[in-house]
Amino acid sequence: MRTFSRADWVAAQQAWDDGEFSEEWRTIRHQAALNGIIFPPSGSRFDCWDDERPSQRAMLIRAIRETPLLLEQSVTGSRSWSQVLDKLLAARDKQRRKVAI
Repeated sequence: MRTFSRADWVAAQQAWDDGEFSEEWRTIRHQAALNGIIFPPSGSRFDCWDDERPSQRAMLIRAIRETPLLLEQSVTGSRSWSQVLDKLLAARDKQRRKVAI
């Protein structure tokens, strides 16, 4: 597990506060922090998952709302939001293939 200085922790908390993340993020934010992901995902609260290139934040809020259990599973063992999204998208693709069969 990575270690962070007090200054890193304070900066991360300020980034979360500055990003105006809703209460919906609380559980996944805590789980991510336990895995060493202390900074928020990239993107703004105005980003949309329907954008041509959605931000991490847009994709994650969609997962929080639509597939929270899959998101929690994706956070487990991940060390970055990029890893979380890679796992999440792979799991969604796998689910879609099962439904299509």
